[in-house]
Amino acid sequence: MNKSWLLLVKLICLALFVVGYGQMANAQFELDTVKLTNPSFEDEPKQSVPPVGWMDCGFRGETPPDVHPIDPPSHGWRVTMDPQDGKTYMGMVVRDNDTWERVAQRVRGVMKEGHCYEFSIWLARSRSYVSLSHMTQELTNYTTPTVLRVWGGNSVCDRVQLLAESKPVDNNDWKKYQFQFKPNQDFKYIMLEAFYETPVLFPYNGNLLLDNASHISRIPCNETEYHQMEEILAEKVDEEEIATEVQRLASTNPIRTNEPEPEPVNENPSANKKEAKVNPPPERTGPPVRSLGGIHRSKLQEGQLIRINRLYFDADTFNIKPESHENLDLIAYFLIDNPEFTVEIGGHTNDLPSEEYCKKLSRERARSVTQFLIARGVDPARLSYRGYGKSKPIATNKTAIGRRMNQRVEIKILGMDENGHGR
Repeated sequence: MNKSWLLLVKLICLALFVVGYGQMANAQFELDTVKLTNPSFEDEPKQSVPPVGWMDCGFRGETPPDVHPIDPPSHGWRVTMDPQDGKTYMGMVVRDNDTWERVAQRVRGVMKEGHCYEFSIWLARSRSYVSLSHMTQELTNYTTPTVLRVWGGNSVCDRVQLLAESKPVDNNDWKKYQFQFKPNQDFKYIMLEAFYETPVLFPYNGNLLLDNASHISRIPCNETEYHQMEEILAEKVDEEEIATEVQRLASTNPIRTNEPEPEPVNENPSANKKEAKVNPPPERTGPPVRSLGGIHRSKLQEGQLIRINRLYFDADTFNIKPESHENLDLIAYFLIDNPEFTVEIGGHTNDLPSEEYCKKLSRERARSVTQFLIARGVDPARLSYRGYGKSKPIATNKTAIGRRMNQRVEIKILGMDENGHGR
């Protein structure tokens, strides 16, 4: 074999190694989704038969869960709630004879030991769930609040680890419950169980309605893993793609008002003014800045949201990268030149990390931007900041570009006081 062929073979082997290594690196942090069969509990309405895909794991001699709503209600438990999703949902009970209902299934995939996962399901309590009391043999309304327990196991009806438990479900309309958990071994089975609120002195009669469960998605367990995942997801996402998609969304709904707000942070930027260590921008000789994020001040409205583009942070920190300064300077110039505007800096994340981490990350990044603007000369009284975590996505979290779009910092116009004092 001549030298040219040997060189070609070496280059091919090197390329295969690089590709294989990249695939292994991606696989290490692959966002494995463990899928459920029939997560919305769809089936024909019926008594004492769990929905298709779910197996009864209740007590011997006791009836299994039911598929609701049963029409007419008088033929069933008199449960009349509409489904949250699809056409049916599942109802489970706990009883005053110390028995309760549970169902299980083998998932498609594996909940792996040491990995962290997120799971959500819509729960409610029916105002009416009528049946005989097992203790008194009298007609009773099973309405005491119960909890949902989520178990991991290695065979059907096998309860090895309690992965998650809800608070007592006392809401009479559908509410989304979210859970994070970390298996202590590999699990291929999941079990959903209605149970008493503990501690409890005596068993009681209660009901639990379940609908529209999510698949089980892997999330990062810590900040380092989060940033490693983030880098993998961002590899093929072009910044121009994000800007184009943001503009498309903004053109269809440029102003979002009257939305339910999370609890305010109530932090005073001026109290932390000493933390801002950014040098003031060079002296300006040009005209005043009259546009914010490419929108002229005459078109800005109270409640309007403007994404801060070209904003970058160091990995594992809230430190703003120097390449972000030019765009942030323009924002500072605008606020200085237009003192009638009062704004909020809002931080947002995608849905990969835990709820707690998302709130912290979004709050600290919003605070970093706020401190930058104060150091540039913006009056702290006209600024506030808040971390929204993953509560306000603007795109799907199922794609890399969607996750990048959701991880953002926005400016919200709070007020436009014509006297120049903010609000």
